[in-house]
Amino acid sequence: MNKITSGLFLIAAGLAQSSVANASSLYDFSSNLDDTTGAGPAMLGLGGTLNAGFYNFGVNQGLTLNASSFDAANYDITLRFSFVDVSPTTIWRKILDFNARTTDEGLYAFNDHLQFVETTASNGVENLINGPAGTFVANQLLDLHLIRDGATQQFTASINNQQQFSFQDTKGKAIFVFNSNPPVATFFVDDAVTSGTESSAGQVDFIRIGAAPVPLPPAFALLAPALGLMGWRERNGKRCSPA
Repeated sequence: MNKITSGLFLIAAGLAQSSVANASSLYDFSSNLDDTTGAGPAMLGLGGTLNAGFYNFGVNQGLTLNASSFDAANYDITLRFSFVDVSPTTIWRKILDFNARTTDEGLYAFNDHLQFVETTASNGVENLINGPAGTFVANQLLDLHLIRDGATQQFTASINNQQQFSFQDTKGKAIFVFNSNPPVATFFVDDAVTSGTESSAGQVDFIRIGAAPVPLPPAFALLAPALGLMGWRERNGKRCSPA
């Protein structure tokens, strides 16, 4: 590698640093509900139990976390979990509650697909944002990845690296601040103000929470092809050099 190529790689490495999210909290449930990185507070269990590296929860049991430990409007959350019940008779199963369990809004599994309840009928015109059908299978672990960009208000949900939906959260329904100080993130437990229990038993393998990743600057996009070309020229030159 010559000095020019080395310099370009150093520049690329520096630019790539700006795309890395801030330090994350990781809850792997190996022996307790602590953040294994030590960066955030411990989660609080709501009736579930730890077993073999999983947090197992029954109907309307789950976890809660003081969300003041991360940016409540700009975050990157990944959780690996499964539900015991995905039958159409249960209909809604709460995954994530943003409002301290004081409204029916939030992120759900609806039958076999992901759904964000932005507004409910009791709050005016109901708005339900749906992902594709056939996503949830009983007792099958999946990786749910949620990103909310605080600058653009864009909320994106993906499952197993497949985007389910993305929308601009102009109403702030995906911010952990409503009706709560400090804000609280609640997993797998239904709200406490509407009738019925929209939840399912299941298990969660891990939850990782960090800041939303910073996009790569335009300069990196322009530099990447140049790096590829430099590498090709160098390899091609070596291959054609006389023995």
